[in-house]
Amino acid sequence: MNTRFTLFAVFLLGMVSSAQALDTYGPVRRGEDLWDIAKHVYHDQDVSRDQVMLALLKANPLAFEYACNVNSPLKAGEKLQIPALAMVNALSRADALREFERQLREWEDHRLAGGKFVCPPASEAAKVAPAQTAPPAPTAVAPVESPTPAPEVAAPTAKPVVKPAIKPMESALEQRIVWDLDWVAIPILLLLLAGIAWWKYRFKPAAPSPVAAPPESAMDFTTETVDAVLAHLRTDRAKGLSAVEAADRVREVGPNALEEKHVTLLQRILPYFWG
Repeated sequence: MNTRFTLFAVFLLGMVSSAQALDTYGPVRRGEDLWDIAKHVYHDQDVSRDQVMLALLKANPLAFEYACNVNSPLKAGEKLQIPALAMVNALSRADALREFERQLREWEDHRLAGGKFVCPPASEAAKVAPAQTAPPAPTAVAPVESPTPAPEVAAPTAKPVVKPAIKPMESALEQRIVWDLDWVAIPILLLLLAGIAWWKYRFKPAAPSPVAAPPESAMDFTTETVDAVLAHLRTDRAKGLSAVEAADRVREVGPNALEEKHVTLLQRILPYFWG
């Protein structure tokens, strides 16, 4: 008897816990977003994730940082009230998709512009999803014969692409990557400059070769004294030179080497200009 009572109590406790789990979700963990939460709510019903996210936003406005946009970050530690299925179906799939894309564009503009996100007034937000009213009852009118118009073929409309909500963590990650790259670029630039300096000064400049002293040229006899010329020619003034020695000295030095070379060079150059 006690065993049956215990099993029955455990079964009731499980039913109560599951019922509570269907009514609430949470607490919300840090970094958790609405896109991931919505896939666990009414996943077995014929509703889209856009419908679920908009219904969760409407049922839990204080759980969001900005209570008018599904892309707004959720507050950690909050418990979300799961809206009724009728509330989820209040917006059709098409209306929910249009509203989600509108809020996504607003959030993208806010993310690019920076600053604080400003929610539109409540009156403007109410115009987004107009209530669907029942069609008026047809009034009885006298039948009028008229030609039957040809049925109009509706042009196929392109199915809008569902864009996932932009996670706020992605923008923070991008900023962190850009910050890290800026710091990494500094040592790379310093290494590049050091490599350029090493390449430029890796070889010491060659020492200039010593300029050889010009060989002693022949003496210019026109500017020297007779004693100096005789000393240069190693000739005794009293004795003089023999004919052979004089001929050798003239052949070796010439009567005036500079003037002789100048005249010879000029004689060689003139024919190139005057034929």
